[in-house]
Amino acid sequence: MKENKKHNLGIVLAGGGVKGAAHLGVLQALEEHKIRPTCVAGTSAGALVGAFYACGYSPKEILELVTKNNFFKLDAFSWTKPGMLDSFSLLDAFRPYFENKTFESLDIELHIVATDLVRGVEKVFTSGEIYRPLLASCAFPFVFAPVEIEDTLYADGGIINNFPVEIVTAKSENVLGIYVSPLRRITKNQLNNTLDVTDRAYRITNRYSSLKKLNDCTWIINPVELENYGTFTISKIMEIYELGYQYGLEIIPKIKADLKLD
Repeated sequence: MKENKKHNLGIVLAGGGVKGAAHLGVLQALEEHKIRPTCVAGTSAGALVGAFYACGYSPKEILELVTKNNFFKLDAFSWTKPGMLDSFSLLDAFRPYFENKTFESLDIELHIVATDLVRGVEKVFTSGEIYRPLLASCAFPFVFAPVEIEDTLYADGGIINNFPVEIVTAKSENVLGIYVSPLRRITKNQLNNTLDVTDRAYRITNRYSSLKKLNDCTWIINPVELENYGTFTISKIMEIYELGYQYGLEIIPKIKADLKLD
């Protein structure tokens, strides 16, 4: 017996730091062609984009908000917590956009993936307040301190599941997967500081499990050009957005044909 699925179109937004701006470009292309998902799952940067989008912000509004708010401001540095940046010191930047919003209040079904550091398991947030789970999902190891929620410490969902395709395939007939973390070719001389090494190790770890899921998507966007951008290259955010937009435009005809849209 075929399982009845609630949604016709769901989107999976992978983590990838600033490269998550490509998600916004794709979403902008979809919006221009009146293609709108009703289910979104995201990790880290993908969770950030997905949460804003599910709360009703347009892709261009999200891009403006992300570039306007410098989440790596110096006064957020924490030397007494297990991360260089104190995630909760950034809470005020998030609060105005997610205050009084819950998962249940959204028109789009939202799933935010984080990692339970105490139990060593994946946690998918689907109910209650949004902004604390969102901060947890974005708490990149070493850079951001873990986020405490209900007496448990959570960090970046990408530690365990950077590309949560299975969440959306279980609920949606059709799935668009946007993967933004290709592994770039480097030389040993490019691994010359702690952040570079941490970023490289992190990307190697989550890449292989993510690539196995590509075939589970109805459509996949996997911009190989993103290998030329680092996780924290905020100065290139507009380039990355435009790259995602072009990839989105290219896949629109296929999506429309498969969904039998005019």
